[in-house]
Amino acid sequence: MELWQQFLVYLGYTVIGGIIVGVVVHYLRQRGAKKDKLLSAMSNILVELNTNMALAKQPWQGRLVSFATKMWDDNKGEILALPEDTQAALHQAYICVQEANALVQSNLQLPYGRGYYDKPYQEKCNEIAQTAGKAVELLRSWLEDLK
Repeated sequence: MELWQQFLVYLGYTVIGGIIVGVVVHYLRQRGAKKDKLLSAMSNILVELNTNMALAKQPWQGRLVSFATKMWDDNKGEILALPEDTQAALHQAYICVQEANALVQSNLQLPYGRGYYDKPYQEKCNEIAQTAGKAVELLRSWLEDLK
């Protein structure tokens, strides 16, 4: 084989090796970015759950208050990376939150005596405190294991 042919073979191997290294580096960077995004999303949901749990545990003040769902709405697709029991606990907690928020909205529609939903709302608050507590515990444990 002539020198110029050897050079082309060497150049070909170098280019192919560079492409392979580039692909691997790109993959590893994307994987790290996905992990960072997941950690951020779950940390935000954890803060929101803690806030909702604190609100649910407040003594009854005579009015229905909406619970936060923005972090859940923005990040719920990310929970597929979590263990199934943590996913289920999060779903259950946010189902309770959505049911409580539905009671708040229904209460606002009443043109008269607004005490109709007080008792169901208080019961839902107790349920949120329990379900959110379980979800917080599981999510916090998962986050600690991941770090």
